[in-house]
Amino acid sequence: MDRRALLTTAGTSAALVGLGGCLERLARESDTTTETPSESNRANESGAGSEWQHDVGGFVSTVADGLVIGRRGPALEVRDQLFALDAATGDHQWEYQGPDGYNVQTDLTVDDAIYFGRGDDAIGSGRGTTYALTFDGEERWTRSTGSIYSPPRVDDGVVYVVGDDAVVRAFATADGTPLWDTEFDEQRAIGNTVAGIGESVYVCVGTIAALDPDDGTIQWTSGALDETIRTATAVDDVVYLTDRHGVAAVADGETRWRVPFESHARIEGITPTRVIVAQGDGIYAFDTTTGDERWRLEDSNPATVTVHGDRVYVGGGEIRALETTDGHELWTETVEAGVPVGTPTVVDEGDEGSDHAAYVQTDETRLHRLDADGEVTWTKSFESEIRNLVVDGRVFVGTASAIHALAPQR
Repeated sequence: MDRRALLTTAGTSAALVGLGGCLERLARESDTTTETPSESNRANESGAGSEWQHDVGGFVSTVADGLVIGRRGPALEVRDQLFALDAATGDHQWEYQGPDGYNVQTDLTVDDAIYFGRGDDAIGSGRGTTYALTFDGEERWTRSTGSIYSPPRVDDGVVYVVGDDAVVRAFATADGTPLWDTEFDEQRAIGNTVAGIGESVYVCVGTIAALDPDDGTIQWTSGALDETIRTATAVDDVVYLTDRHGVAAVADGETRWRVPFESHARIEGITPTRVIVAQGDGIYAFDTTTGDERWRLEDSNPATVTVHGDRVYVGGGEIRALETTDGHELWTETVEAGVPVGTPTVVDEGDEGSDHAAYVQTDETRLHRLDADGEVTWTKSFESEIRNLVVDGRVFVGTASAIHALAPQR
């Protein structure tokens, strides 16, 4: 079976779960009320060349199959209702909601379908569901599982999930046929995740374990870890993790290296040669093979760190671009004097990743684009709080009151 490595970071900012209600598909064709845009697809004169605006507030989850797929957030009237808009026009396509009773939803995983998990915020209840939707918003299949707090992982026609019941399950993507399930004794409720897929399926269930992707047989577990594992990411068959006491790398069931920290550290990104970690007021780069420290920056705001290719982007009072290898500062830009910038969103925009741009937010409603040299190329103000953005040709921005599509202007 040809298996490609999938990266996933568990336990990072809102990447695992969204609070909110549960699912049932709503047929919404022409007879819409709250979802019909007022002055549908109207242009917005200011800023970065607005193409359309749809007056449904929420988060943009992904852009796939010509659709902008999003969800309404917990502050809105309909909690965690999924919706799809035509990416070219902003026209409403479908909505999906479901049976009441769940109030936790993972981020979406998009492959040949749309996959996500739901569950109960009563940690350890073991009550949850894994969903597969077609790009028409129809249920392809659903399966009862433990509560799912981290997104499903898809590889080679199989979807893998692990719930708060400490059971790892594999389903066929085509029809949801159960392929195998493997139960662990740890019974750890929160933080269970599929950390990545390579030669094995790597999971975090109170310990790190490698499973045979064909039948779920446990190939190894690691017993040399410190207490609670907080995050785990598998890259090239090495699992990089954080726990209560530091950062570690595990391969073939053995701890390859460990770096102690006195308080919680976060892995912000992994490159072929560096593991970038934020902790306290510092950013640290460790050798992926040995764990040796290669550089550090101790005057930063680690809550606003993004790793992209061979660069580390750091937000805070200004935005800085550093080289991942040695921490050399490439440039610094003050976006708005006296106004801190949020976590940079960095995306490839050229052919085959030949160029990229960083998007940063100031205050709650202003978005800025910087090119790879640190020049601010445009600024856009919105009427309500920015929640997130996804770049796929256009810049799709979710705000509290609307979804916006901005034409790429460089």
